[in-house]
Amino acid sequence: MASPRKKVIPKLGPRSPATGRGRVNAIRISEDIQAQVAAWARRQSDKPSLSEAIRQLLERALSNAESSGQRSQTGARLAEKLAAREIEGMVDQSHPKAEQHRRKRRLLKGPGEFREMRGDQPKRK
Repeated sequence: MASPRKKVIPKLGPRSPATGRGRVNAIRISEDIQAQVAAWARRQSDKPSLSEAIRQLLERALSNAESSGQRSQTGARLAEKLAAREIEGMVDQSHPKAEQHRRKRRLLKGPGEFREMRGDQPKRK
């Protein structure tokens, strides 16, 4: 009786280091976008792999998305300052300063009925 033959399993070469403990996700990317990501990766000093380049780009996009709310608020403040400057040039000087200030504020903030509807303003307590 012949002895059973052992199955020979070839050893694999060195593996790539793990990039993290996150779940593996498969995504479908067009060749055009993949080429753009690869070109971006080649321009980086650390020369990331395609998957690492996608991770880096996603992280950048998400951090920009989180801070874009702050940027739009800054733009709103700038618009308010510009509007205030224009209103000051058009104000009726015959009225008392308190009345001028009240009218300017009403123009900048809008009528109370509409202020309650605005999502970009803090709610009154």
